[in-house]
Amino acid sequence: MEINRRILVNKSLRQVWSVLSDEFGDVHKWDSEVSSSRLEGKGKLLGLNYSSRILETSEGQREEVMTTHESNTYSLSYRCKEGLPVQIRKISTNWSMANTENGVEVRIQQNVKLSVFGLILYPFILYKQGEEASRILEEFNGFIEGRELK
Repeated sequence: MEINRRILVNKSLRQVWSVLSDEFGDVHKWDSEVSSSRLEGKGKLLGLNYSSRILETSEGQREEVMTTHESNTYSLSYRCKEGLPVQIRKISTNWSMANTENGVEVRIQQNVKLSVFGLILYPFILYKQGEEASRILEEFNGFIEGRELK
């Protein structure tokens, strides 16, 4: 299952990228579902001094491992290593951004692999993951534009 969402942000590309990339370990500042977050591991990608982030959520701890980090194209990807609900087997997330004449377009793409149990709930999970991606983008945008939603 693939989820795609986008939003326009009224800030510079560098400001938006800085929050997403340079402050990767501070997701708790703008995502209301994350109570705390921290970076961990030795950097495996060029220019990074970490390999993952640990998130504390109401559903428990989750580890997200950075898989790509491309400053020149303003994109990064990570996969959830631990802490997924039973209905989801794997999830990877890609963030990308680009200047447009109306602002910075921020895109999030999630690739979700469901467990057998999750296949039964496919329509519900598709709806919930889409809502979750939209919420994340709205809260990210609110934080970036100074309207902190958390």
